[in-house]
Amino acid sequence: MRSLADGERSIDAQPARTAGTTKWLALALSGVLLVYAVVVLYAPRYVLRGFRKPVVGTPADVGLAYERVAFPTADGVTIVAWWIAAPSPKGAIILVHGGGDNRNDPYLGTQAIAARLVTAGYAALAIDLRGHGDSADPPDGRLSMGSAQARDVSGAVDWLAAEHAGLPVGTLGGSLGGATVIFAGAQDRRIRATVAVDPVIDRPTVLANFIWAFAPIPHWMAAHVAWSTRTFYRDAIDFDAGDPIEAAADIEPTRLMLIQDVADPICSIATARRLRARCPGIEYWESPATADGSSATRWGSHVKAFHLHPDEFMARVLSFYARNFGPDAGGKRAGARGEPRRRS
Repeated sequence: MRSLADGERSIDAQPARTAGTTKWLALALSGVLLVYAVVVLYAPRYVLRGFRKPVVGTPADVGLAYERVAFPTADGVTIVAWWIAAPSPKGAIILVHGGGDNRNDPYLGTQAIAARLVTAGYAALAIDLRGHGDSADPPDGRLSMGSAQARDVSGAVDWLAAEHAGLPVGTLGGSLGGATVIFAGAQDRRIRATVAVDPVIDRPTVLANFIWAFAPIPHWMAAHVAWSTRTFYRDAIDFDAGDPIEAAADIEPTRLMLIQDVADPICSIATARRLRARCPGIEYWESPATADGSSATRWGSHVKAFHLHPDEFMARVLSFYARNFGPDAGGKRAGARGEPRRRS
């Protein structure tokens, strides 16, 4: 009888153990969901905070003489830049970094590109976009995806017109800087030649990819953090101003060059091909993938076309500038700022 009672107590204890296990599983699941909610809702604060980092190094590191300059934009933002002169220059190229970087952008290769430009007879003006490097924050405190930064490029053109009158002006930008020079090329007719490297086009997707590369989280969670950023942090960043593809369509086709890395994990080649389909007359080069370990990080080969293929990159870019900076290449765009050209 005693053994039977023990058995009954053992049987009676099973529901209690099951209930206890269920309780702990529920608590564990609640903890996971809480951590997930905190990450999704609060991680954007740290992502957005990472856009400004100090400028390290100068053009002197690659043997270039330079001058630190500053100038205002039309909306009152002070932009800081390096002016890198060339003897009897053929023109001036405004270099525009990617998001979260500054005028010494190692990913795009700002200094090395400037050195090649000077050797080829072009001066360079490497700028810090608003909210980056040493430049001031935008008036409303909001970041944008290239449309507002286009004013920084036009401010640079104003400075060049005042300090180095008569120089033809071109641009070269990568990632966020690529989108910026597209918007600037559409809005400012004084820019004769626009080179965009892996530009930000599909902004929601690029934001998710950026967060995934920036933080040690899986891509599906990065997509949720990107959604949270777009939904709850609209006072900090503007995703909706302008369409880079339609802006590209407002640039004379022969004055726009798009360079897209085939294996770019941040700004996909599919979106670049969409832009090319909308603007079939542009100069277009797909930078080939390589097996040199450029995908060792999550950033992969994003904006690394110059690093991976420096000679071909510069040969194509310099040929493009030469065609647009020639004595008969200015056309109506050589004058003052004006309305963009509209295409059907």
